[in-house]
Amino acid sequence: MIEGGGSKNYIHTKRMMYRDTLSWRLLLDKIVKVLEEYCRLQVQAGADVIQIFDSWVGSLGLADYREYAFDASLRLVNSVQKMGVPVIYFGVETAGLLGEMAKTGADVIGLDWRQPLDEGWRAVGHGHAVQGNLDPITLFAPLKSWNCASKRFCVPPTAAPATSSTLAMASFPPRPSKTSRPSCAWSRSSVWRSPVPKQTNDLGAPSIAHSAMGGKPQTSQHGEPSHA
Repeated sequence: MIEGGGSKNYIHTKRMMYRDTLSWRLLLDKIVKVLEEYCRLQVQAGADVIQIFDSWVGSLGLADYREYAFDASLRLVNSVQKMGVPVIYFGVETAGLLGEMAKTGADVIGLDWRQPLDEGWRAVGHGHAVQGNLDPITLFAPLKSWNCASKRFCVPPTAAPATSSTLAMASFPPRPSKTSRPSCAWSRSSVWRSPVPKQTNDLGAPSIAHSAMGGKPQTSQHGEPSHA
């Protein structure tokens, strides 16, 4: 949208964010309004949960996230929740932002594979469920190594509502079926749920999940960066 393609540094995006803050905020306002309507249509079509995939937000420091991105995310999360579905809020490389991301009030905070699940959960706070992600390249490891990685991913139940396991972001061809099939079976049996009453919506298995920020249905891959 601003970069004209993918980017590692988001130079043009950040230049606009810093130098033309008025236009930046107007752009985010338009994005939020479009995504609100998109999510509303998805919910009306039967989506049980909406994932907001903020795929570029990890390029921001904590102060910049608070100043330039938090308000838009907060508005979108609150708007979607008013539609009667839980919201998953996920960003890439966001270990330093998790506490602020949780302040949006999203029902579930997504964690990528770069941070241990228990550490990320503490940063988010046990009042939220978390979605823990495994590195998709792990599927190319021998099955024995993958089993070890999956066991490290597991954590004992705590006071938190739940955690779900997710293969992080995408799977890459060629898909190693000998590893992926048992990994799917393990994933179906690895959701921790605490005995405490749920504090928000029922976070049972969704039938349809859409990546709101990416603007595409969430299947094996997510959409492009939302703001950039």
